[in-house]
Amino acid sequence: MLKLLSDNSGFCTIYEAKDQQNKGKILKVLNQDNPKAIEIFKEKAKVLASFNHSGIPSIDGYFTHSLKAQQVLHCLVMEKVEGLNLQQWLEQKNKNKPISEELAQDWLRQIAEILKIVHDKNWLHRDIKPTNIMLRYPLPSSSPFQKRRLKGNLVLIDFGTAREMTGTYLAKIAGDISMTSINSIGFTPKEQIDGKAIPQSDFYGLGRTLVYLLTATVPTDFEVDPNTLRLL
Repeated sequence: MLKLLSDNSGFCTIYEAKDQQNKGKILKVLNQDNPKAIEIFKEKAKVLASFNHSGIPSIDGYFTHSLKAQQVLHCLVMEKVEGLNLQQWLEQKNKNKPISEELAQDWLRQIAEILKIVHDKNWLHRDIKPTNIMLRYPLPSSSPFQKRRLKGNLVLIDFGTAREMTGTYLAKIAGDISMTSINSIGFTPKEQIDGKAIPQSDFYGLGRTLVYLLTATVPTDFEVDPNTLRLL
């Protein structure tokens, strides 16, 4: 039984499914059949599987399914993280009130640790924002992060816009060539809007996320310098 979650990314269709133990899974089906798109899809699956961290959804499998007319679907099965994203949590559980500095520091450390793992693999997430950070519940019994349970254990999700920092990519953004622009309004830095994301771009999104959590105010409600996008 499949439940459609999203089909508007242009890159893949996302479903929720159940395995034989009735555990929730996320199924991503590639919408494109050109060799480059397939290569990128496979590479992302390989990299996600290599992270092996409770703060990043685990990969359960990669397979292909043949349809009529020689069409082949490329599919990725991922862990479904149970819980609320940080926007949902702030609105529903925290009554849209600012979080404490102590909680902010703990969550900052958790996401910074996750980003270090991602960046050490030479990848950029490129879409850090409250809706892409889940507060996991319940915590897997095998997790090494049990001590954090009272404060909440975070998971970074949605690597659909992630980009590998290859030598070619770095050479292009160092010049006048811009790559694909990913813009989540209020959480995206100027260089990424211009198609030149770097590791610091992810931390910009993390900083804006902490501003939102500490103030219960979305960044777009603050005055912003139009040239630098800094909050005033």
